[in-house]
Amino acid sequence: MANLSPPPPPDPPSSTTCLPPTSLPPPPDIFAIIHGKSQSVDTTSPTQPIPNTTIPHPEPPKSFRDTLIDGSALNSPPLVTYEELEAANLAPDSQMVEDVSDPTKAKVPKVKIPKAIWQRLCTPWQNAVIIKLLGKSINFHILHARLLKEWRTEPEFEVIDVGLGYFIVRFATPEDCSMVLTGGPYKFFDHYLAVQPWEPSFHPARAKAPKTAVWVKLYGVPSMCFHEAIVLYLGSKLGKPIKVDSITLLGVREKFARVCIEVDLSQQLPSSVALDLEELPQSLILVEYEGLHKICFHCGEYGHTEDICHFKNLGKSIPVSNPNAQAMIKLTQALQPNPAENHMVFSPWMVQQRKLRQKSSMT
Repeated sequence: MANLSPPPPPDPPSSTTCLPPTSLPPPPDIFAIIHGKSQSVDTTSPTQPIPNTTIPHPEPPKSFRDTLIDGSALNSPPLVTYEELEAANLAPDSQMVEDVSDPTKAKVPKVKIPKAIWQRLCTPWQNAVIIKLLGKSINFHILHARLLKEWRTEPEFEVIDVGLGYFIVRFATPEDCSMVLTGGPYKFFDHYLAVQPWEPSFHPARAKAPKTAVWVKLYGVPSMCFHEAIVLYLGSKLGKPIKVDSITLLGVREKFARVCIEVDLSQQLPSSVALDLEELPQSLILVEYEGLHKICFHCGEYGHTEDICHFKNLGKSIPVSNPNAQAMIKLTQALQPNPAENHMVFSPWMVQQRKLRQKSSMT
């Protein structure tokens, strides 16, 4: 028969491995916890100290405002005081002035700022730029987020909305300001971001169309002319040449040559460039401007369309501001096979057509 005797009891735990009963804290009083009664803690029993397990968090990067208002900047004297302005405006001739915008020439109060104070006021704005998104209005917070993604400076810059689509961006260092001015061109939502140095006389209501860097495509360039020097020189007839597209330099896509130039949007934008070759007949190279969606095909200026052109509606002659525009008009008229199309010096080819996204069909 099998041995049915019970197994021997286990050996008692060794005294070296078990903790003494006095080292353990007393169990919590469940009744006191449920009824919200405070539980007395026995401080006579030794307890192990709880180690500090707090994970240190990295300090966030300083913003532009924190950099300016830091340390001694809080205690620095102001750029101008009320007493200085009051002393500069004590002269009798500085109290009132005629309002030039009022036909009655009424007297209005006048405040004079001396040159020394004006120079001090302009000092914090030396590392600033003026920006505007051409042809499109944009929300301040959306623009700020896109600029933070595009210009990763340390510390961050400050963006100020000055109205009429213009913004001023102040940087903490001149290196960051120079990087933004020399970089680009910048394009947000298929529209160019015009960037220009800050000027003390800038006012959004009196601002003219800015200069900006744009990409242009030159159609009709012969294959043997796809060289950096030739493409840059062709671009110099449209504006200030900056650089040539890398794919154009490789010569793997000769449908057009792509070059970046700085154009003055207050002047006429040429629609073509004449190319004179020794052993070939003279030809036209058509110009397409990327990201410029408001080009008038009547006067060639940027900022409005042909249907609202003031020259066309008033029947005025188009002023030729480009020195090569008159020769371009004559050459265009000579090369047009149809005399009825001689007026098409500025044509829709100048504007890059947007590609419509095709909706995927549901299967």
